[in-house]
Amino acid sequence: KPGFIEDNEQSIQTKVNVDDFVLIGNSQLESGNYQEAITAYDQAIKSDPTNSMAWNGKMSALLYLDKYEDVISLFTEAKKSMPDDFGIWINKGRAEFYLNEFAKARQSADEALKISPDNLDALILKADGLAIQAKPGAYEITDTVLTLDPDNSDIWFARGHALYSKWALEGDLIEEERKNLVVYLEKDLKFHPDRE
Repeated sequence: KPGFIEDNEQSIQTKVNVDDFVLIGNSQLESGNYQEAITAYDQAIKSDPTNSMAWNGKMSALLYLDKYEDVISLFTEAKKSMPDDFGIWINKGRAEFYLNEFAKARQSADEALKISPDNLDALILKADGLAIQAKPGAYEITDTVLTLDPDNSDIWFARGHALYSKWALEGDLIEEERKNLVVYLEKDLKFHPDRE
């Protein structure tokens, strides 16, 4: 029943609090059990509608399930309880990015950055949104991310795509840029082989 977990070996019931549901959700999320994660996060949200870990965890699980419209709907609901949470803006932006709504994704990243300046996830989302549409500024944002976190593995898509867009628009890159383009895209594939 809600709020309890039954221990099958000892036939006892233990009261579970909000943090326990979030931990269960996180564990299920990491294991790839996205529906089970959503169930746990729902219990946490029911107990505490202001728990940002539960809202963002549920949004992440929905992103993994490719339920992007659901993420955007959930954002509207989460914003009522947590208007100042930057994570819900980032998750909304990711959903918009995957729906090819790149301008909206950049706007969501900007909203997250208003709340949490220099947030790496928001910067990466903004850089990805700029790079994929060959808009100026993407490469400079990737410089900022690498200054803040030199080992960041999620920035290489935007960095490589920004150079690729420059090559596509201008028709040529200097030798160093051509070499860097290959290096950046290879780094992205190393960390994200599913993008091949």
